[in-house]
Amino acid sequence: AAAAAGIEMPTLCFHENIAASANCRLCVVEQVLSLNGEGEPTVGAPDRNESVLIPACRALAEPGQVIHTGSTHVRTSRRGSLRLLLGGVDLSDAPELSELLSEYGVTAGTGAHREPFPIYTDNPYYIRDYNKCVMCWRCVDVCGDQVQFTFAIEPAKRGFEVRVGTRE
Repeated sequence: AAAAAGIEMPTLCFHENIAASANCRLCVVEQVLSLNGEGEPTVGAPDRNESVLIPACRALAEPGQVIHTGSTHVRTSRRGSLRLLLGGVDLSDAPELSELLSEYGVTAGTGAHREPFPIYTDNPYYIRDYNKCVMCWRCVDVCGDQVQFTFAIEPAKRGFEVRVGTRE
């Protein structure tokens, strides 16, 4: 709905040919919720409002919703996601992500850093360099139940050790 209205939002994991996974959290928007007199949430009421961050790629637009796409809350969340990304990924081949880092004021040294992964050259058809993987998980989705149904790869490990791996 935002794209149809001409509103641009950053994305990393979104691809038009696979189901939205909401993994990257760069597309978060702020949905305003309010309580009516009976304690039930109502959408868009101006008094006693609260808000929640939701991934725009998975949210359905509904009449009466109040959505903020560039609020302080949204920008802070996006900045945090970008800091985590910068702390563990070589973005030298990703100029569009470098532009996002600049737009959100994220610079090197502003987050945690992981140790570099080794580069695997054991396959004659491709090189696996997990240092350049932005962990969008699109390749996992394609190999899983979205396209190929091979389930040949999946997320491996957790935290700063996370990477795409083979089934064990």
